[in-house]
Amino acid sequence: MGAFSQAFARINTRNADVDKEIADADLANAKKAQAAGYLCGECAELLGGRWPKGHRATFHPATCPLCQVCRPIASWDDWSWPKTPEIDRWANETREI
Repeated sequence: MGAFSQAFARINTRNADVDKEIADADLANAKKAQAAGYLCGECAELLGGRWPKGHRATFHPATCPLCQVCRPIASWDDWSWPKTPEIDRWANETREI
């Protein structure tokens, strides 16, 4: 294997490692939201959650367990977690997110 091929192989390996780190971080963020139970919109979006278009849910004013600010909060599973389909209840929905 030539020097260029070896360098290219190392770059591809690093890219795969970075992709795995990103996927692991996305799953960790979604699980953090899941563990919180309820969270505010700002925290959900920071963790990668998206609100499904047309979805309605009950919000209530309370202190978000993540940011500790009193805001309207909803259950973690009202949000879509598109980067982590293994825990996203909306993963098989056809509606737009």
